[in-house]
Amino acid sequence: MMMVLKALEEQGLIARTPHERHRNVLEVHLTGAGREALHVGREHAEPVEQRFLAAMSRTEQSTLRALLQRCIEAVDRT
Repeated sequence: MMMVLKALEEQGLIARTPHERHRNVLEVHLTGAGREALHVGREHAEPVEQRFLAAMSRTEQSTLRALLQRCIEAVDRT
């Protein structure tokens, strides 16, 4: 994770600053460039998402969402 944050910071997409009270905690914030990159990424991702969801039934879409949610939860636990 630290390598990812370092790369994003070097690209000017995020800024890391010490927490106001907990100096050993770094807060991560998107920069203006980071917000713009996120916006552009979403614009590119949406048509792709629509294409692959169109190829699935509603049941399959629901199953996919549930499986992706489990993946997110597994990552959050680590």
